[in-house]
Amino acid sequence: MADDPLVSIITPTHNRARVLPRAIASVLAQTHENLELIVVDDCSTDRTPELISSMQDPRLRYVRLPENVGAAAARNAGLEIMRGDFACFLDDDDEILPDKLRLQLERFAGSSPDVGLVYCGASLCLDAEKRKVIEVQPVLRGAVYAQLLGRNYFVMSSPLIRREDLEAAGGFDAMLSSCIDWDLWIRIARRCEFDYVPDLLCIHYIHGDQISTSLEKKIAARELIMHKYGEDLSRYPASFADSLRRLAILYCLAGDPGRGRTCFRKALSTGSGKNSLYAHLLLAALAPSLHRRMLERRFTLEVGEERFLI
Repeated sequence: MADDPLVSIITPTHNRARVLPRAIASVLAQTHENLELIVVDDCSTDRTPELISSMQDPRLRYVRLPENVGAAAARNAGLEIMRGDFACFLDDDDEILPDKLRLQLERFAGSSPDVGLVYCGASLCLDAEKRKVIEVQPVLRGAVYAQLLGRNYFVMSSPLIRREDLEAAGGFDAMLSSCIDWDLWIRIARRCEFDYVPDLLCIHYIHGDQISTSLEKKIAARELIMHKYGEDLSRYPASFADSLRRLAILYCLAGDPGRGRTCFRKALSTGSGKNSLYAHLLLAALAPSLHRRMLERRFTLEVGEERFLI
């Protein structure tokens, strides 16, 4: 690996001029300075163009799309023009800590050549209060394809990815309405190993204006991913059961315990389901309202009069 590799950070944005400066500042403050920040403006109608034009750092590159194409396609537009040896993605409402890129590059330098992605821990914070509510600790390394089929283990801004592995994976799937990062990590894991830095090096802010908080979109995306990788899931019963359990929970949270029970039964039929599935199935059948409240306490966060999926 080169002593001072160029890292490309891709940030799609749409009408987020209020929070975008926080994300940009966190990139330009990195202790690894050989970087380019590609801000892809997905046809914003607010003051985003004026905001970017006021920033003079030569590492900042600005691309404005002629029409709104969505976050996945906007990220792909950034991938098409990136110059870096490595890439990472930062949403316009999140931020990364100053040593993130440096520590991840050091881990790449000390890891096997088979490693194509190094991720890190993350803090999930309430945007309005700046209060940390969850820590996402790294747990997977090595060949992680089977585990990733069952669930996503890290947030969008966490991974740093070697360019050739990212290009071979094919970029983001614009057909997905949610979980586009998870889908990409699965495809990258098909061809290379993963490693991690244990530190909490990125901050993901929770608020109401996020695709990831939409139950309907989460359900649709998970069903599409399960169909997309159905053949492989059938070879990994534990991951299949995990994915079905999570889909069942989403259905129950969305007020559809019937479909939730169907998914719990399918998870049990894999032979790899946990004993807790029986309790879920029983509660979803006999006390669906109580079960939903229990799931809300475990999988959602109440802020004021709103509840967010976490």
